[in-house]
Amino acid sequence: VLLARYLPYKLPKASKSYATILGNGPSLSQSLINDLEFIKESEIFCVNHFAVSTIYAEIKPQNYVLLDPAFFINNCHSAFYEVVNKMTDNFIENTSWPVNLYIPKSAKNSEFHTKILKNPHIKTIFFNYTIIKGFDPFMFWLFRKKVGFIQSQTVLIAATFLAVNQRYKKVILFGADSSWHESINLSENNVLKMKQFHFYDNPDEVKSLEVLDIRNKNPKTSIAFQFESLSKTFKGYEVLNKFANSLGVKIYNASTKSYIDAFERIKIN
Repeated sequence: VLLARYLPYKLPKASKSYATILGNGPSLSQSLINDLEFIKESEIFCVNHFAVSTIYAEIKPQNYVLLDPAFFINNCHSAFYEVVNKMTDNFIENTSWPVNLYIPKSAKNSEFHTKILKNPHIKTIFFNYTIIKGFDPFMFWLFRKKVGFIQSQTVLIAATFLAVNQRYKKVILFGADSSWHESINLSENNVLKMKQFHFYDNPDEVKSLEVLDIRNKNPKTSIAFQFESLSKTFKGYEVLNKFANSLGVKIYNASTKSYIDAFERIKIN
């Protein structure tokens, strides 16, 4: 079992010259209006709860990336159970075209994975989420050999990393707002809360909810934990950009709003 954790994983080869990564940030709504035809012509990667949106069946993404442990922990925390089940049901019921589903090897045989197997259109591709750290040449060599993974504090990093490692010449991000810090608040009882607003949400229905770390028995988090997580996120984008450059791959950020400064910003139209 330990050895299997470090075995190389296989990825499909790039099928087009460029790939688009669709984050679920609020700004994606505008991009789906302004840049929809450009996105449709690309190899599309979507993430997390994208399948709950009506646009999912319209644009028919070829790739779906999941990393959040909430999807794979059997009997996950009640705060996540309903939304995870909704996404899973929508994904299974609405996928009628070939989709590559990328999930960590550790998710194999989870309840989620078992359910997904019911849909023959969904092909599971397991990646080895063993985080590699060290000097850039050492890290990048192991990344290329696919025996380890970049630290992915968000699934957007994981999806972009997978596209880069498939050698798309260009990887273009949409809906990568990364603006969580704007909605952080602390209650009088020191409970850390945040509004998680996505492009498919009704803004009037989004509530400020407690931030939880479901990987721990005591899921309560702190301000220090949250800002450390944000620091790892933006550092991850910097490492990702260096790795892409080492392969001759260019990452662009076409999000109409974004706090990511690691990638060159562009406008499609």
